[in-house]
Amino acid sequence: MIDELTYDAELNFVRVTMSGDIPDHEFRRVLEFLTTSQDFPPEVNVLWGIRKIEFFNLNTSFLKTLGEIRDDYAAKRNPARAAILVPGDVEASIVRLFRDISKMPDNHLKITESIDDAENWCRSEDPS
Repeated sequence: MIDELTYDAELNFVRVTMSGDIPDHEFRRVLEFLTTSQDFPPEVNVLWGIRKIEFFNLNTSFLKTLGEIRDDYAAKRNPARAAILVPGDVEASIVRLFRDISKMPDNHLKITESIDDAENWCRSEDPS
Protein backbone atom coordinates (compact mmCIF):
# COMPACT_ATOMS: atom_id res chain seq x y z
CA MET A 1 0.00 0.00 0.00
CA ILE A 2 1.23 3.51 -0.79
CA ASP A 3 1.29 5.64 2.36
CA GLU A 4 3.07 8.69 0.93
CA LEU A 5 3.82 9.84 -2.59
CA THR A 6 5.07 13.43 -2.59
CA TYR A 7 7.56 15.66 -4.29
CA ASP A 8 9.87 17.46 -1.87
CA ALA A 9 10.58 20.67 -3.78
CA GLU A 10 13.10 21.89 -1.22
CA LEU A 11 15.19 18.71 -1.40
CA ASN A 12 14.30 18.04 -5.07
CA PHE A 13 13.33 14.38 -4.88
CA VAL A 14 10.18 12.30 -4.63
CA ARG A 15 9.44 10.49 -1.39
CA VAL A 16 7.49 7.22 -1.61
CA THR A 17 6.56 5.37 1.57
CA MET A 18 4.86 1.98 1.40
CA SER A 19 3.60 -0.55 3.92
CA GLY A 20 1.93 -3.95 3.95
CA ASP A 21 1.64 -5.72 0.62
CA ILE A 22 2.91 -4.13 -2.60
CA PRO A 23 0.55 -5.01 -5.42
CA ASP A 24 2.29 -4.66 -8.77
CA HIS A 25 -0.36 -2.15 -9.92
CA GLU A 26 0.65 0.20 -7.08
CA PHE A 27 4.30 0.01 -8.14
CA ARG A 28 3.23 0.82 -11.69
CA ARG A 29 1.10 3.70 -10.36
CA VAL A 30 4.14 5.25 -8.67
CA LEU A 31 6.25 4.97 -11.82
CA GLU A 32 3.43 6.46 -13.89
CA PHE A 33 3.26 9.40 -11.46
CA LEU A 34 7.04 9.84 -11.71
CA THR A 35 6.97 9.99 -15.51
CA THR A 36 3.85 12.11 -16.03
CA SER A 37 3.85 14.70 -13.25
CA GLN A 38 4.11 18.31 -14.34
CA ASP A 39 5.73 19.29 -11.01
CA PHE A 40 9.17 17.80 -11.73
CA PRO A 41 11.14 16.16 -14.56
CA PRO A 42 10.70 12.39 -15.05
CA GLU A 43 14.34 11.75 -14.13
CA VAL A 44 13.88 13.08 -10.57
CA ASN A 45 15.51 10.93 -7.87
CA VAL A 46 13.29 8.92 -5.54
CA LEU A 47 13.54 7.85 -1.92
CA TRP A 48 11.58 4.61 -1.47
CA GLY A 49 10.74 4.00 2.19
CA ILE A 50 9.85 0.32 2.34
CA ARG A 51 10.65 -0.43 5.98
CA LYS A 52 7.07 -1.50 6.69
CA ILE A 53 6.24 -3.67 3.69
CA GLU A 54 5.56 -7.40 4.06
CA PHE A 55 8.82 -8.87 2.76
CA PHE A 56 7.79 -12.45 3.55
CA ASN A 57 5.28 -12.33 0.67
CA LEU A 58 7.94 -11.45 -1.92
CA ASN A 59 9.28 -14.19 -4.16
CA THR A 60 11.44 -14.31 -7.28
CA SER A 61 8.43 -14.37 -9.60
CA PHE A 62 7.00 -11.21 -8.03
CA LEU A 63 10.40 -9.49 -8.13
CA LYS A 64 10.62 -10.35 -11.85
CA THR A 65 7.21 -8.72 -12.38
CA LEU A 66 8.37 -5.58 -10.57
CA GLY A 67 11.58 -5.63 -12.64
CA GLU A 68 9.56 -5.80 -15.86
CA ILE A 69 7.41 -2.88 -14.74
CA ARG A 70 10.53 -0.90 -13.83
CA ASP A 71 12.03 -1.71 -17.23
CA ASP A 72 8.90 -0.34 -18.94
CA TYR A 73 9.69 3.08 -17.45
CA ALA A 74 13.51 2.96 -17.46
CA ALA A 75 14.00 4.93 -20.69
CA LYS A 76 11.80 7.77 -19.45
CA ARG A 77 13.44 7.83 -16.02
CA ASN A 78 17.13 7.59 -17.00
CA PRO A 79 19.38 8.80 -15.34
CA ALA A 80 17.15 8.88 -12.23
CA ARG A 81 18.49 7.28 -9.08
CA ALA A 82 16.69 5.64 -6.20
CA ALA A 83 17.50 5.29 -2.53
CA ILE A 84 15.77 2.33 -0.91
CA LEU A 85 15.23 2.61 2.84
CA VAL A 86 15.08 -0.91 4.33
CA PRO A 87 14.69 -2.18 7.90
CA GLY A 88 17.65 -4.61 7.88
CA ASP A 89 20.15 -6.87 6.12
CA VAL A 90 17.69 -9.53 4.95
CA GLU A 91 15.48 -6.94 3.27
CA ALA A 92 18.54 -5.28 1.73
CA SER A 93 19.43 -8.63 0.16
CA ILE A 94 15.94 -8.91 -1.33
CA VAL A 95 16.28 -5.42 -2.81
CA ARG A 96 19.68 -6.37 -4.27
CA LEU A 97 18.02 -9.36 -5.92
CA PHE A 98 15.39 -7.01 -7.39
CA ARG A 99 18.20 -4.74 -8.65
CA ASP A 100 19.92 -7.69 -10.31
CA ILE A 101 16.69 -9.01 -11.86
CA SER A 102 15.79 -5.60 -13.29
CA LYS A 103 19.36 -4.98 -14.52
CA MET A 104 19.49 -1.64 -12.72
CA PRO A 105 23.00 -0.13 -12.72
CA ASP A 106 24.66 -0.25 -9.28
CA ASN A 107 25.27 3.50 -9.33
CA HIS A 108 21.53 4.15 -9.76
CA LEU A 109 20.55 2.49 -6.48
CA LYS A 110 21.47 3.08 -2.85
CA ILE A 111 20.23 0.52 -0.32
CA THR A 112 20.42 1.80 3.24
CA GLU A 113 18.89 1.60 6.71
CA SER A 114 19.57 5.31 7.36
CA ILE A 115 17.10 8.03 6.39
CA ASP A 116 19.93 10.58 6.43
CA ASP A 117 22.02 8.50 4.00
CA ALA A 118 19.01 8.04 1.72
CA GLU A 119 18.13 11.74 1.66
CA ASN A 120 21.74 12.84 1.15
CA TRP A 121 22.21 10.40 -1.71
CA CYS A 122 18.99 11.53 -3.42
CA ARG A 123 20.08 15.17 -3.21
CA SER A 124 23.66 14.63 -4.35
CA GLU A 125 24.82 15.13 -7.91
CA ASP A 126 27.48 12.42 -7.60
CA PRO A 127 25.98 8.95 -7.14
CA SER A 128 29.09 7.40 -5.59
